[in-house]
Amino acid sequence: MAHLRATSLTRRQFLSGVAASAGTAILAACGGGSTATDTPKPAATTSGAAPTGVASAPTTSAANLGQVILIAASLGLLGLGAQPPTPEWGLMVADARKYLTQAPWFATFPGLTILLTVIAFNVFGDGLRDTLDPRLRN
Repeated sequence: MAHLRATSLTRRQFLSGVAASAGTAILAACGGGSTATDTPKPAATTSGAAPTGVASAPTTSAANLGQVILIAASLGLLGLGAQPPTPEWGLMVADARKYLTQAPWFATFPGLTILLTVIAFNVFGDGLRDTLDPRLRN
């Protein structure tokens, strides 16, 4: 029983020491002091975390928008998306399947539109990342 208390006390001391040293390391990395009561300098936030977050949000949104368009078109192609009075690219491709032998352009043009739109959003997201990412600046 005494051995268990000594082990738990040692573990508690170890964990509190690790937490204190981690807090000191985080504050030192942010430009703050060496104690837990010091606050980080605002310049560290504006030069480190904020630009990275600002750069990643539009990039992720642009890439996700391309994925959303592709998923919506796939659901429309399978018949699980918008219903027939609503115009949708996937539904247009699905309706054009019965005319593929007579008029292949009925399916080709909506399919190419989906392809070009998704590629455009991905290229736009890459360009935004290149422009806004502080790590890529010279």
